[in-house]
Amino acid sequence: MMETEILIDEIPLDPGIQVKLAEFDQHVKELEQKSHEITVTDDVGEGAAVIFIAGIKQVSKDLDDYRDGLVRPHNTFVRKVNDSVRNISTLASQLVSAMDGRRSQYLLEKQRQIEEANRKAAAEAERIRAEKERKEREQREAAERARQEAERLETERIEREIKAEMEKQEAERKRREAEAAIEAARLKAIADAEAAQRAIREGHVREAEKAKRLAEESKRAEEEARQKAEQAKAEEAARIQKEEEDRKASLAAQAKLESQANRLEVKADLVASEASVVSPEIQFNTLSTVRTLASGAKVSTRTVQEVTCWENGTPVYKDPIKRKYDEFMRTDKCIPEELKKPEFDKYWVFDIAAAVRDVKGNHIVPGLSAREAKKTVGGKRA
Repeated sequence: MMETEILIDEIPLDPGIQVKLAEFDQHVKELEQKSHEITVTDDVGEGAAVIFIAGIKQVSKDLDDYRDGLVRPHNTFVRKVNDSVRNISTLASQLVSAMDGRRSQYLLEKQRQIEEANRKAAAEAERIRAEKERKEREQREAAERARQEAERLETERIEREIKAEMEKQEAERKRREAEAAIEAARLKAIADAEAAQRAIREGHVREAEKAKRLAEESKRAEEEARQKAEQAKAEEAARIQKEEEDRKASLAAQAKLESQANRLEVKADLVASEASVVSPEIQFNTLSTVRTLASGAKVSTRTVQEVTCWENGTPVYKDPIKRKYDEFMRTDKCIPEELKKPEFDKYWVFDIAAAVRDVKGNHIVPGLSAREAKKTVGGKRA
């Protein structure tokens, strides 16, 4: 069955009401015609105007009384329905507001906990990253020290090789001198021995003894020279062997330091790579997303900024449920002095009602003044 929309203008008035309203309409039109006949130029005209005003007011009162009699029962019904619905609606709004307040408190606390957890996670990630960067820096510094130590060993090895070459040349010179000394001692020993033989053949006993003694001394000198040469040769061989051992040890130490430096660099690169990907595990509040309830209804959460009180605790709403703001004046105690400065004048409006009351109370308000006027009062029958 289709519902028929009924417009108010299409609802006919009761015939009796239409007749009564026509009578009022006719009466007012008659009074309108009479109003053109009244001129207020003397006391008689003024008296006629008073009588006319009283008559019009009485007609208006009678008309309003008739209207009131017709609509009062309906208005009473409408008012009762509105009051009842308003009470129920107010309670419903209060329930929503109260429950929304509880949920808001929980969501804000949950969000605070999430933000705190995220802050700690970020701080921990930063700590880990800083620690890895510190390790990377230490490993690179250690690698650099190892390389510098390897370079130092290389420099020392080269210096030792240069020194060894000089010692080798010096040893070669001494060897040649020793060989020359041995040869000279050998030749002298031979010459002394031959001199001793000649002296014996010639019968010079003393010269023979002397030459024989000199030959023996030359032979001993030759032997001593040979021993010194052998000792110098042995010392040179030992020196060369030690030099080779030192060279090999230095090269091994260099290789070890270079290998250590390379390993440290690889570790530093790995730590740097790890530090570059360190990030906190961020949590999100999924309760604020759109959700579909079992009933099929979709609910979501909107973040709003609310101002319900002044900082001193004074409420800003006259009716918190309807979100109707209270009115405040500069002179109110809850208004901060800072807000009374000229740069905040845009928040204040001129209180014309208060200004009119002050003018009527004989206070001076620039731009406003009271003027005398006559107003007809009374005239209606009880």
